Amino acid sequence: MKIRTIIITAVLTLSMAAGMAGCAGGNGSVSDTSSVSQVSQENGSGYSDDNDTKVLQMLDKVTLNGKPMKIPYKQSDLPEGFSFDDDVSVYEKDGNTYAYGTLLLNGKKVSSMNISNYKENITPDEIVASSLDYTFLKEDYAGLVEIDGISGKSKRGEILSKFGEPSRIETFDDGSGVLYYGMDSNDNTYIDFWYNEDSTINTISIVNEI
Repeated sequence: MKIRTIIITAVLTLSMAAGMAGCAGGNGSVSDTSSVSQVSQENGSGYSDDNDTKVLQMLDKVTLNGKPMKIPYKQSDLPEGFSFDDDVSVYEKDGNTYAYGTLLLNGKKVSSMNISNYKENITPDEIVASSLDYTFLKEDYAGLVEIDGISGKSKRGEILSKFGEPSRIETFDDGSGVLYYGMDSNDNTYIDFWYNEDSTINTISIVNEI
């Protein structure tokens, strides 16, 4: 197995992680979600207004290429055609070791993933992945990852109608933004929906570190 230790990329990864956690800053601003709350109460979708319960409900509805997926997951849990790359990125911060891998579909990279059980010389069969961080780079892959029918073909309004009030909303100057659904009791379990200026979802990040 090839192991790459990232230094500069680690800094970028941390910046991305902060954005995924819905932290406001830079050109972003956190919006008032009070108007969304009414949608949650009226849509009858069955999703709880309690953050912890809602995120668990959402995690129970994750599918990968149409197959129900529980996170964390191993290579043996993946649908046909999917596998883990043997190239793992590792970096150290504050005395902790962080590791990231790549999810492949027929040999093509389709998602990054956190590795929660990293050790030296870990093999793909041993990896436990605790996230799906899927960016919809091609229209062909737009529906690959779904949460209760919400995918890269969906719009911002569909997410609010389906799941109700997020924990946080971050918006940027160009009209793009992030809808963050996180647990109050566990900062390491959350779901982010990133959307473009036209409100189309471009990334779904699903993290369940337990």
